[in-house]
Amino acid sequence: MYLRNPVDARGAVYYIWIAFQFGVWSLRFFNLFKRKEADCPEVRAASSDFLDGDMGRRERSRIAFHLERCDLCRAFVNTLRATVDMLRSTPTSEPPEGFKQRVRDRLRESGGA
Repeated sequence: MYLRNPVDARGAVYYIWIAFQFGVWSLRFFNLFKRKEADCPEVRAASSDFLDGDMGRRERSRIAFHLERCDLCRAFVNTLRATVDMLRSTPTSEPPEGFKQRVRDRLRESGGA
């Protein structure tokens, strides 16, 4: 197929430009809904929030999706979970009488407060 006159050529270029613009915008639109998989550094950085439940449903599902497939990250999160559970199970105790005041005095003397 060839174009017979310059008017047809300009029209063809215009329609090609429109098709290109539609393609670019449609790709941008559909990429908004594309589910980006979390990577290992992101999972490790968010693991504490994941265990505490301090993240949104979408982010939580991305992390869980990654943990189903990554043995190293799953081991990291399981170790962190065990450590947190162990620390939470230890009994708490009150500091000795006057401890807080001694700390404040030392900080004042050293110029820290």
